[in-house]
Formats: sequence, structure tokens, C-alpha cells
Amino acid sequence: MACSGKCGLGRNLRPRKDMESNSGLTTCPSAPGWGRGRGRGRGRGGAPGRGAMRGYHTRDPQREDAENEEVLEPSVSSSEEVLEPTVSAIVSALSETKISVYEPELDFPFLKDSNTISYLRSSQTMFVMRGVSGSGKSTIARALKNLYQSAVLCSADDYFMMGGEYKFRSDDLGSAHRYCQEKAEEAVRNQVNVIIIDNTNVKRWEMKFYMDLARHNFYHLVIVQPKTAWRDDPKVLSSRNTHNVDEVTIRKKIKEFEDYVPFYYAWFLNKKDSLMVYKKCYKCLVECIESIPGFSHDVLGPGGQDCRAEEFLEYFKLKEVPNSIYHCTSKFLGGWKSGIEGRLEYHQNADVQRACGQSFIISMTGLIVTSTVVAVRIKLTSRESLDLYDKPEENADGRLPRNFRHLKGSSAHLTIATAEGIPPKQSNSELLTIVELETNKIKKKASHVISCGVADIWNRNYCSITFNTPLEINALFTGSY
Repeated sequence: MACSGKCGLGRNLRPRKDMESNSGLTTCPSAPGWGRGRGRGRGRGGAPGRGAMRGYHTRDPQREDAENEEVLEPSVSSSEEVLEPTVSAIVSALSETKISVYEPELDFPFLKDSNTISYLRSSQTMFVMRGVSGSGKSTIARALKNLYQSAVLCSADDYFMMGGEYKFRSDDLGSAHRYCQEKAEEAVRNQVNVIIIDNTNVKRWEMKFYMDLARHNFYHLVIVQPKTAWRDDPKVLSSRNTHNVDEVTIRKKIKEFEDYVPFYYAWFLNKKDSLMVYKKCYKCLVECIESIPGFSHDVLGPGGQDCRAEEFLEYFKLKEVPNSIYHCTSKFLGGWKSGIEGRLEYHQNADVQRACGQSFIISMTGLIVTSTVVAVRIKLTSRESLDLYDKPEENADGRLPRNFRHLKGSSAHLTIATAEGIPPKQSNSELLTIVELETNKIKKKASHVISCGVADIWNRNYCSITFNTPLEINALFTGSY
């Protein structure tokens, strides 16, 4: 923490590390942010090419120019907006796939839900297909390409197309995958809204290049597997695939197929809305520091005495736009080798799988500011989103004594910033502490009316800011790998 001056933040203040109720439960580690990758292909042996990152950096974030503000509208559709495409338009767009949009094989929110389709057309998303030959993955890929007309479809199979015929050459398989990777990189450089990777991706390592490409360039990543009844039937698959893959080979591929458990599931904002959230939080914090007497001291403790806005923001590394897109974690799983209880049950839950790639509206209701974190309070606005939310530390299932129990969704948040050395999961315990202070009606040290709402301050370096009007934002539910 590079803070200097008479406030003494760098000398006297030590962030509080209260981790007792969150052992092993990470909630909002900042996803990589708004840079653009510049990698080229893969090296020998399949190593990803190096990418030079350039992020969105605001050199003077205190300038709240009117022209910047007016473009930062959250990406939600009002009730009066006509959502496109309509169901009839979707059916028309999918006609070339030879499968009706109403068939279960194409029962995905990104193909059928009008709000999700509208959102994806204004965001950046990479769909990675998974499935053995003949399982129906290419049908889904074509349906996506037909629906999102500007989408780029990347497939190693395209390398073997000659004069309209598929002519596979095993010696060229490496070149085919490099061709596919380079096409995906070019689409990312061109900031294409929807990118589709249509390969079998039977093993985890086969997807790694594309997952890294999406993560480093801040695309939503949605892994898609076919829902066809025959997806695990080698006899049917051998008869349906268009590349003459025999039954013995397909049986081997099915046996090798690896499930991929993400590190966590979450609702992810897009770049535009993440920037809007940052600017709103920044403006609110600056107003609190400049208009509320003793605010920095009340929040940061003795080390915050006479702390100026610039020093306060530097303490949380908020002077420039963070290289991150924000997300609200629904469940931390710890990845495919994790031993976290219930991780497989959550990952394999039908409701979770059905919701992947679906847009949800979440409500931004306020901020919490403590000596360790700045976080946005989130209200999950639908029963479906609450059903997806699983945080054991809330003890919503009653496993702990009753006085430790919270309403489900109490800890929903976006971590905006943390003090040096503080992990993002600290936002959970800080928010739940504030919920307990509010629930138990603990006497506040002070309440202050500010332009965006009301700031309540308690004696123990806790501040909760409630916005006058909650802000609804669209976010995509998916996993982080």
C-alpha cells in the first residue's frame, strides 16, 4: 500500500483479518478485466501464445464528464422495450438446423430466452462446445451461428474442408487446431460479441487455450454439452456422426470424457456495466469522504484521521479503474480437484445446468465500506436466482445455532476492492456482520444523507450505504474455470 501523508495510513493501519466464518469459502476473487489479448497461435506442443494486455485505465477518474456518464446505462430491458428477436424470429433463424426450436435438443436459454438473447448481443461471450462425434454439438453450434448472425464459428474441422468435402488427414491435426485457435484469437481482437468453439473437447486440456483466451480478454465463458438422448450411446453415435468415426473409437472417447467442475458459479457483469458500477461506487465514496465529517476515521480507524479522498482511494487501489469485471458468486466449488462438500451435487444439479448461459436481473441496493473491503450489496430478484444461491456461511439451512442463521441471499455482493493483503472472500463476513448489526438494531454512531442515499456508520469501522433507488443490472450465470 503506497499511501503517504499526514493521514499515516501506511504506518498505523493494519487491515482486520476476520476469516472465522469463511474458511475455505472464496466468494468474489476479481475476474480478469478489460484488456485485449494479442497472442498469436500456440507454440510447439500446444502451449498458448503470449498475449500483451492493454486495459482500460482512467488516468484521472475524478473527472465525471457528462459525455461519459450518459453512455453508462445498465444493460437491462425495460418492460416497455420490444425484445428482439421474437419467438417467430428465433424459429426462422434456426430453420436451417433441421431441428425445431421447441425440441429438447435445443432447449438452452441462449437459444430460447429473449432477454438472454438481447443481452448476449450487447455483451461478449465465448461458447465452447463439448461432445463426442455425432452427439449433436455441431447442431447447437449452427443454431447459435444462425441466431447471432455476426458470431464467429471456429472449428478444426473447417481446416479439412476442400471443395465442399470433408477430407481428414491425421498428419494435419495439429495444424487444424492451430488454425482454429488463430481464428478465435482474431475474433477476440475484432471484439466479436459471440464466438463459438465447435470441437469435441473431450479432455480438459483441449479446452484450456480457449478458456484462457476468454478469461484474459474478459469474455463470458459458457461450456455447452448436448442434451440428446443418444449422447452416450456408442452405437447410435457411430451411425450419426458425419466423419465416419467407428464405434470402438467412440467408446474410447466416451470413456475418456472428463467432467469439468468450475472454481465457482456466478452472475457475471459485462464490461460496460462493470465500468458503470465502478464509477457509481467511486462517486459515492468521494462524496462520503468529502461531505461526512470524520468518515475516513470512522471507517479506517485511527490511521484514517484527516485522510484525504485521494489517499482513501489509494488505500483500496481505486484511483484507477480496476482490470476486472465484477461478479456475484452463487457457489464456490474450488475446481475439479477440490474436496469441498457438496461441490459435485451443486455442479450436477439440473437447475444449475439449465441456468448456465442465462441472463438474470440482479439489483444493486447499496455499498458496504469497512477497513478491509468495499463491496456492492446485491439483492437477487427472482426465486430462481435464490434457488441457485448456496452459501453455507449464511447457515440458511439451519446447521448452526439459530442466532447464526441469516436469510438466504444476505451475503450476495460484488467485491469492488480490498485492502492490501485481504482476500476477496472477506466481503462475506463483513457483509454478514453488517446484516447482524441491522437485524439486531444495534445503535448506529451516525446516519448521514448523501445525494445517492443514506450512509449508516457503526462504532466498529462499519459503514453501510443504502441507495435511494436500487439499480437493476443484467448478469450472465455461468462458471469460472
